[in-house]
Amino acid sequence: MRNVYIIGPSGGGKTSLFHYLKAHLGPAFHFPLRVVSRRPRTAADGLENVFLSHDQFEELRRKGDPSLFFSWHRLMEGDRVEYYGYRTCDIDPDKINVFSANNALLLYPDSYIPPNTLTAHDSCFIACIAPADIRRARLKERSPEFSDAELEVRINQESIEGMLGSLDLVIDTTNITQEETGKRAVEFLSRFSV
Repeated sequence: MRNVYIIGPSGGGKTSLFHYLKAHLGPAFHFPLRVVSRRPRTAADGLENVFLSHDQFEELRRKGDPSLFFSWHRLMEGDRVEYYGYRTCDIDPDKINVFSANNALLLYPDSYIPPNTLTAHDSCFIACIAPADIRRARLKERSPEFSDAELEVRINQESIEGMLGSLDLVIDTTNITQEETGKRAVEFLSRFSV
């Protein structure tokens, strides 16, 4: 296995899991920064993300810039689009790369640049899920600047419920701590680090 993608709906617990794994997995794992076309939300946001303007990111995608290893997008409220991706310079080909992603990775496969990226790699998917009411409360606490419209898009548009059976590990974070979530993922991934 070369790539692990942490996915799930907004407020599901992906970022907490990403930071836990970064602190608890061994040297066989690497954690590339994600490139996003939005402003930082918190100081901690920079620990997993590099921020570009929408225009800068769109230009990289349009040119097929080799510095962009892989990218995709998701639709937000109105006609706004958020771009996500990873830079080639952040990938370690000799390690298992753990990527902080989101459900858009599965929902918008036609947006991949380069195309068919996920099918071209030996990938593993870990999903963090929780009911909408819990995710809504988490998002309001984490990102109070979200408009009601954006909050509802993030809550309602990102369902991968029909795909959960095809994922490698699904963790319902509703009634367990961040540490318990992390331990389940570490136990699952440790078999690949040998």
